[in-house]
Amino acid sequence: MEFKYTHINKLKNTASMYIDGTIGVDIIGSEFAKELRQLENLNPISVDVRINSGGGSVIDGYDILDAILESPLNVYTTAYGLAGSMAGVILMAGKKVRMTENGIFMVHSVSGPKNQDVVDKYNASLISIFAGRTNVKRNYLNKLMKGDNYFTAIESLSAGFIDEVLPTKQKVSVDIKNSSIDEIVNVFNKIKNDDMNDTNNELENNVEQIVEVINEVETAPEVVEEVVNEEEQPEEEATPEAKPEEVDLTEMKKQLEDLVKVNEDLLKQLAEVKQAHNTLIEKENTRIKGEKEALKAQVVNAAIEAGKFGEDVKSTWLNFLEIDFDGAKKAIDVIVTNKASVDIMNVVNAGKSAKPDMTLRQLEKTNPKEVARIKTETPEIFNEMYKEEYGVYPSSYKPSI
Repeated sequence: MEFKYTHINKLKNTASMYIDGTIGVDIIGSEFAKELRQLENLNPISVDVRINSGGGSVIDGYDILDAILESPLNVYTTAYGLAGSMAGVILMAGKKVRMTENGIFMVHSVSGPKNQDVVDKYNASLISIFAGRTNVKRNYLNKLMKGDNYFTAIESLSAGFIDEVLPTKQKVSVDIKNSSIDEIVNVFNKIKNDDMNDTNNELENNVEQIVEVINEVETAPEVVEEVVNEEEQPEEEATPEAKPEEVDLTEMKKQLEDLVKVNEDLLKQLAEVKQAHNTLIEKENTRIKGEKEALKAQVVNAAIEAGKFGEDVKSTWLNFLEIDFDGAKKAIDVIVTNKASVDIMNVVNAGKSAKPDMTLRQLEKTNPKEVARIKTETPEIFNEMYKEEYGVYPSSYKPSI
């Protein structure tokens, strides 16, 4: 299986996918998505999508974004360079969103379409992605779309765009104000294989060194045999003390092979621990999501029971709470309940104080004093009974505002 954007670390059973350059030119969205789906057959412990791109085609970017979001694998995203424009949107798709200390994140409006309405629709779509994947408020995102806005790794973390800042040994100095996007990308291309890969390389090198020792041991018998033959010469017979000690090459080789096996077992155990850790994180996220859904439903149902709004707008308020829980809850709290309507419903639900089936006309004939009392003490009920009887409100009726 050949990969264009992917590097597989067989020793650690992990994979890295690189978004380097212009999306839609250097990175074709459909090809990248296909490679990610092919990785599912290998089932790596994790996939790290590493980004150094100033953006590019929105359509190709959507292909990559959807593939990451739909993947059953543990896909993380890391901005080791510039994650600008559409590349910055893709950065949001990881189960964990990370940036190196050197990383730069950039947000701006979609450009290209001449029709402003099309631009606005694209921007609205991107804002929805940012809002759905982060805790950043929509009104702040709307402001960011009005210009080129750059964030350092620490600023990105503080603003809520990323989850973690990764340390790096190689420091980079970039003049953002006086550099083009391509120039910024090229600076980071020079340190693509930075110290983030040092641990992987060191582990691979150690195993290679062990293999080299094994190979050397396999060739050693010839050398030892020469030494023994030399000592067997009569004229140079050695004393017992000077006789070379025999080397058990088979045992030495076995010990080295055992070391390799122990190393593989340790890596397997580490992979299992990581998998268990990721499972716990997923369960916790599911639990938190369930509690959030229950809390939203509780707030909306309480408002409906209080008569603040009806079932017909329940889904709308649930969406508002999903986007901005605190803001939507405050909006619900300040809704003024129609007291007259609530009082009438309480009377109806309680079976009314008089005969349930008695109309206003019947009550006027049998108990005019009760009619007068209702009209004086509860004019809202009288107005509703009057309308029910005659089809219109009485001339004295004044609707509440």
